[in-house]
Amino acid sequence: MSEKKKYYWLKLKKDFFKRHDVRVIEGMDNGKDYVLFYLKLLVESIDHDGNLRFNDMIPYDDKMLSSVTNTNIDIVRSAIQIFKALGLIEILDDKTIYMKQIESFIGAETNWAKQKRLQRIEKADNVHQLSTSSPPQVHQEYRDKSIEYRDKSIEIRDKNIEKKKSIRNKRLFVEDSIEFQLSKKLLDYILINNPNYKMPNLQNWAQHIDYMIRLDKRTPEQINDIIVFSQEDSFWKSNVLSTEKLRQKFDQLWIKKKNGKPKSTFEILQAEYEKEVESEQNRNHQITGSN
Repeated sequence: MSEKKKYYWLKLKKDFFKRHDVRVIEGMDNGKDYVLFYLKLLVESIDHDGNLRFNDMIPYDDKMLSSVTNTNIDIVRSAIQIFKALGLIEILDDKTIYMKQIESFIGAETNWAKQKRLQRIEKADNVHQLSTSSPPQVHQEYRDKSIEYRDKSIEIRDKNIEKKKSIRNKRLFVEDSIEFQLSKKLLDYILINNPNYKMPNLQNWAQHIDYMIRLDKRTPEQINDIIVFSQEDSFWKSNVLSTEKLRQKFDQLWIKKKNGKPKSTFEILQAEYEKEVESEQNRNHQITGSN
């Protein structure tokens, strides 16, 4: 068995830090930590054909990556989401982390890619041999299997193309963009009401703000007003906990806002108390009148 080829160096082009995705990442909070973590993942993956796993049985989780790369676990969690959104990594079905741009950093074909290429050549040779020497029944069976394999390959290819298009079409919002700022404003309100709220992916949140502006034709001022209104209303602040939900309920919130300022819990209880007192007085008045 031939020895597996390993790479012990990483070829980093001089314009690496001028790349748009790297500059966008560096512009984020903790951006330089994210870039350093990405480079550590690349170095760790170069002798594994771009694949990152603890071993054949156990994939890496956030805590393990934090330990292996000596990186704060919160940085790891946020960075993984950002890298996936930018198409820098892919999480395979078995939880393996695949560094999608590894070949451009090592400047050579990985063993995995070479193996797959040789397998395709071998399959093509087998098909040719069968077409010239196999009995008709064997040839038909192999042809049927080849067609099935081809159809599955096309299906997988189409899914990968759609996935790549989705990643490409997904905008990346810098922190000073109106979409990101409005998302952060909603999050700040939510954290005031619930400090234990799980931190969301603000890039995903900003995407829904973008939909509201581009597709729904809402102005940033209208969105800002509805964010404030929803989080000051005793009912809606526990129901609008994301920009996606804000978009879904926008019309209801707009109508509610037009009908008046949101009532606090105290105001609602006070109104109910006053209504009860008025009802009691009316009952007493009726009793007195009947006497």
